[in-house]
Order: sequence, then C-alpha cells, then structure tokens
Amino acid sequence: MGQRNESRMMADIEGEFFVFVIELQVHKIWQVWRWYPTVKAMTAMLVELLEHPEFGLLHYEYRFSFNRQFILMYWRSFEHMHDWATSKDTAHADGWRMLNKLTKKHPDLLGFWHESFVVTQYESFYRNVPEVGLGRAGTLVPLKGGMRTGAARLRETRAGAA
Repeated sequence: MGQRNESRMMADIEGEFFVFVIELQVHKIWQVWRWYPTVKAMTAMLVELLEHPEFGLLHYEYRFSFNRQFILMYWRSFEHMHDWATSKDTAHADGWRMLNKLTKKHPDLLGFWHESFVVTQYESFYRNVPEVGLGRAGTLVPLKGGMRTGAARLRETRAGAA
C-alpha cells in the first residue's frame, strides 16, 4: 500500500462510471484441486485488464480470505466492462466457461454472485489512508470549505452531473 494521506480528501472522477462487485465463495475448501483453477483464472483476468487499460478498468480492490475471493471494480462505463466480458478473445471467456462447467458438474463446490451499478452521483471521504477505492480510480482532491459533510459532497457531484 502507498503512503497515507493525512489531509481530508474526496474522490473526483469525470462523468458517469460503472461499479462491478463480484465474489466467489468456496463451499468445499478441502477440494482445492477442483476450485483452484477458477481462482487462478480470475487472477489471469485481472492481469489482462491491468495490461490493457483500453478495456476500461480504472481500478480494483481485491480481498481473498479462507473461502472467499471478493473483487470491487471501477470501470469507465458499463459498455467497457460488457465489451470485455462478452469478447471471445479475452481471458474472461475461458474463465466463464470453466466456472459454468465446474458449477454444473459440482453444484455444491462453489457459488458466486455479482452486483453492478451505473454511477452518476457519489460521495466519498478519505483521511489517513493511502489512495484507495474510488479515490484511486479517479483523483483524490482536498475538501474545499463547504464540503465538510457527506450531503455537501453529494450536492457537489449532483451539480457537476447537471
């Protein structure tokens, strides 16, 4: 992680953006030989996205625990994510096929879920943390005089969206 920023900051990102959250849950942790290729495939997808910024991934946060792989992704747009995810020429195609085949053959082995959001208005606050989350996907900027509350910061993004 980077150096902590002690100032009171907020994230600034131009225009609409897209947030995608996905989690893979392993129900039979001891069957590593079965589920590990899926985790490895997700790693390959993230490497591909980092090597090709034209796909539109702005930033991601990754958490791996005992039986869960959780990823929060910030994209330039829904269209960018959709184009990458549906392309036959990306790492996602192989990973998606592998996951579908595995969950069909072993339905009690793992589960997954995702949620997605098109964001036109947002509010954020950062203090004593390194660049993280939306602050890393966009730019961290110091809070100005009137933006001391979440409501004021949300009003600011609403005004910028209009």
